[in-house]
Amino acid sequence: MRAAFVIGRLEAWGGYAFQGDPEVRIEGVQLGRGQDRIADQFATIIDDEWHGAAPARIREQQEHDLVDWVRSAAASGVAGFITSSAGATHPALAGQNVLSGPTAQETFYRVAGVLRDSRGLSKIAAITGSSGKTTTKRMLAHALRAAAPRARVRSSPKSFNVSTDAAKYLSRSPQVRHSVVEIAGGAFAEYLANDFTVSADVSIVTSIAEAHLDQHGDLEGVATRKAHLFDRPPAAGTAVINLDAPHAEILVERAADQGCQLVTYGESPHAALRLLEYRPETGEVTARVAGESIAYTVGARGKHMALNSLAVIATLRSYRLPGWRRGIDSLATFAALDGRGASHALGLPYGGAVTVVDEAYNANPGSMKVTLQAAAEVPDLGAGRVILVLGDMLELGTASAELHASLASAVAESRAQVTHLYGADMRHLHAALATRGLVSTHWSDLDELARTVLSDLRAGDTVIVKSSHGTALHELVRSLRSSLAPDPETTPPVPPR
Repeated sequence: MRAAFVIGRLEAWGGYAFQGDPEVRIEGVQLGRGQDRIADQFATIIDDEWHGAAPARIREQQEHDLVDWVRSAAASGVAGFITSSAGATHPALAGQNVLSGPTAQETFYRVAGVLRDSRGLSKIAAITGSSGKTTTKRMLAHALRAAAPRARVRSSPKSFNVSTDAAKYLSRSPQVRHSVVEIAGGAFAEYLANDFTVSADVSIVTSIAEAHLDQHGDLEGVATRKAHLFDRPPAAGTAVINLDAPHAEILVERAADQGCQLVTYGESPHAALRLLEYRPETGEVTARVAGESIAYTVGARGKHMALNSLAVIATLRSYRLPGWRRGIDSLATFAALDGRGASHALGLPYGGAVTVVDEAYNANPGSMKVTLQAAAEVPDLGAGRVILVLGDMLELGTASAELHASLASAVAESRAQVTHLYGADMRHLHAALATRGLVSTHWSDLDELARTVLSDLRAGDTVIVKSSHGTALHELVRSLRSSLAPDPETTPPVPPR
């Protein structure tokens, strides 16, 4: 899109200006200086008025030597710069293409919105939720590539979901046929402050749980904040809502108020797409879709994966893709992601093998209970044990002790034979289990925990590791994988990239 066109669209708000070549193309916005190596991007110079998600590293680089930063950004392929009206006169920007406005942050979001709204026939699916958003994003991208093999599909990498990362990928949506973007719940406060909305064609909320309570207060606050995903949808914009989620009524009401078409899913008898049966030993799913009972397989195991697949089906049908059933069939080859349920079959040096399930990237009470339910579904083959390694759930605010202790019932129902707990807050679960007469071991030394788990393994064991990433329990998974060779007889599928 030409800079002249973008400026023309910004005139409706007033206070924006451009200096440089009006024919230069603006195909996206970013904060960094071109590490993505995508052409025609405008990089942003962070000013003192910036509030919210601005990486300290970029701010420090700019403040240290803006002339060098601009020169380096231009050399890496950046087409121009976004800054405040006051910053546009800085000598470092002499001779550069510069788009300026009242503040750098406001201008960043205004330009991102203009680019997002120029997508024409391109589609955006946006996903938020207390858990499941990264997996659902990757699952949807996987299915879209099968359902529309000639279309270009882009999903934001890893867990790039903070406010500015999500806006960056939204601004690039016109470049591809299908964009799949995940949005962190914390992004919406910054979006509201800058009058920015996601405005996706399909907006999915996967779950509501006690996550980031230090920001949202309580479950109702979590639902209220995430409901802003539905704000200002395009014509025929669709809200896809997990009807099983706590306070789903808040989500439904907001979606209806914003004029979204509504599709619900879940186990609820009132869900439009309803999970009827899930067989954990095979991954087979039976669901009711538009009055029809359909059967398919999801390669990534767990009932939560089956529920995520319903959101994928809802999106494929919303797009009216002729190959939507082909997209469903492709889910048989979808594998869980590292840190989010990836299963690793590892051989023991003295014979036999164990399975390590890596859920060590994220944890809150809702996702922890889902993992414990999955532990109860591990097939009982008559050999081996289910071993739980659970770490602290972070950012739960003043309710942290109570929420950790509340997991005792789910642990009791998980059929785990061994339970290891790691981190200061897991002491509360350790105490709650003791009052039920259940044995667990609490650890404060990660290396000692890793050595104990490794030395105690028996053939047939399943080790499930679940925690918030900040606890570093992913290092235990790494230690097990580096100490034990992959089992040649049971090689799990490679997660899609």
